[in-house]
Parts: sequence; structure tokens; C-alpha cells
Amino acid sequence: MSEVSRAQGRLFGRLADVGVAQRGHASLSALAEDVVKTSAIEGEQLDVESVRSSIARKLGVDIGTLHRAVDQAQLALDAVLFKSRFWQRWATASLNERQVRLLNRLLEGFEGKLTSSKWATIAKCSPDTALRDINDLVSRGVLRKSDAGGRSTGYELRDLTP
Repeated sequence: MSEVSRAQGRLFGRLADVGVAQRGHASLSALAEDVVKTSAIEGEQLDVESVRSSIARKLGVDIGTLHRAVDQAQLALDAVLFKSRFWQRWATASLNERQVRLLNRLLEGFEGKLTSSKWATIAKCSPDTALRDINDLVSRGVLRKSDAGGRSTGYELRDLTP
């Protein structure tokens, strides 16, 4: 759970970094919507995005940066929430230290395919121990085998949906 707390702290830090941009985006959106509503009362139909873009240009605001900042914050939030839901789901499972470490690596975006030999190398354990760890997680429903079999068998996190 301390990993989740640290991840949430990192997320809140990132959100604080883009907070100014988000406030600017919210103000710009509210202003654009006001202009569109006012023009509608007067019988003129305006496109919200066009108005927002025009206002941003006049104020010297880079709207693309605002959108990217919001998108990055959303991705970070999604990743933290997924990791949090994952550990809430498996909080009562008795996992060993190697399993917790490798599951956290998978949750943080493991590059490539996780195999038992990669597990053994990362966890600094024997191939037999790595395979036991993996088989335990597969039998519990935490991991699932990927489509390829044999020596190239890879493993991935199972979906959280029941």
C-alpha cells in the first residue's frame, strides 16, 4: 500500500505542475461558453471550439499546451487509479516480496514480454523459483499466459473486471 501512496503523491505533484494550465483551460472554456450562449441569445450560432481558439489567440495562450497538460494529467491519474484498484483487489492475497516487486513493475509499464527467465533475472532468483511465483499468480488469477507457448511463454496482468 505504501507504493500506492507514493504513486498518488507523484500524481498530485504532477497535477500541481499542470494546475495552472488546467485553471487557465477551465477559465478559457467558461469564457468561450459564455460568448457562445450570449451570441445564441442574439440569434447568432458560434462554434465553441472556434470561439475558444480565438480567445486563446487574443490572450496569447497556447491552447495546444493546455490540452496536452490536461491529457497528461488524465493519463497519470488513470495509471494511479488502475494501480490502486489492482492493489485493493489483491490486498488480502499473501504475496511474497518478489511477486509484489514484479507486479509493481508490470503495473508501471513493463517493457516487452514478461517471461519466467526475465522474472528470474529481475527478482534475482532461480528459474524454478520464478516459475513457481508465476504459476502461483496464474492460479490465483492475477496473471494470465499470453498466446505464445513453450519457451517463449509470456505473462501479463489479468483484467480487473470480474
